[in-house]
Amino acid sequence: DMRHMFMNHHDFAFDEAFSEQIGNEEVYARTARDLVESTLTGRCCTVMMYGQTGSGKTYTMSAVYDRVAKDLFDGLASTGRKVFT
Repeated sequence: DMRHMFMNHHDFAFDEAFSEQIGNEEVYARTARDLVESTLTGRCCTVMMYGQTGSGKTYTMSAVYDRVAKDLFDGLASTGRKVFT
């Protein structure tokens, strides 16, 4: 209801926290690259980014998307599977 304040408290464990000096290639290598390889073997994977507004998540995630797409298509092509682009 709107009369009583209700708060949830959650603890989250993070695999990595990156400084602003880390480049997108290293973020990809340390977060998503292994997941792409797992995806190519049939597993389902998810990458989640969390951070303060204005901290660069959209910029970094866009770069990660580009690398994921490239590695997925390259990986599929190397298996001889038909790839539509």
